[in-house]
Amino acid sequence: MKAFFFGYRKGSGHVLIVPGGQSAFHAGFQEEDRTIVHVFKGHVDGGLAPKWSGTKETITFTANWDHASDEYRRVEYRLTEMPQGHYLIHHANGYTYMSWWDRTQGDTRGACNSNFILEGTHDAVKMFDELVVHFPHVVENLRKAEVSLRQVVLP
Repeated sequence: MKAFFFGYRKGSGHVLIVPGGQSAFHAGFQEEDRTIVHVFKGHVDGGLAPKWSGTKETITFTANWDHASDEYRRVEYRLTEMPQGHYLIHHANGYTYMSWWDRTQGDTRGACNSNFILEGTHDAVKMFDELVVHFPHVVENLRKAEVSLRQVVLP
C-alpha cells in the first residue's frame, strides 16, 4: 500500500514526500505526482482542506470547484479556513486523502495545509493509524503543538 504526505517540508516548501522524507519526485514517482496532487478540478495544496462558508454554517473545500468560474470568484474570498487539525476525508484516483490546515510542520503562514494520502479506500480510523506508522514526525509535530486531528463531514 503506497503512502504519501503532501505538506510543508523545511527547505522545500509544500511537497509530496514518501515515508522516510524523500520527495516523491526523487523516489521515482513523477507520473504519480501528477495523478495524486491533481484531484477533482484542483490541486491538493489547500484545495482539500475544509473551509467554512462566509456564515460558518456550511463546510466545503475548493478542489471540486471550477476555479475559472464566476461562482468561485464570487464565493471563494468569503470562505475561511477551519481550525488546524479539523480534517476531511476524500476518495479519488484510487487513493484516500486526509486533509487539514496545519502550521505545526514548520511553516506558520496562512494557508499551510497537510495531506496524508494512502492507496485504496479507507475510513478515518485507518487513515490515522497509517499516518502514525508512515509519518510519525507529522503526528509528533501536531502533538507538540497541542493540535488534535478531528474529522469533519461535508453536508
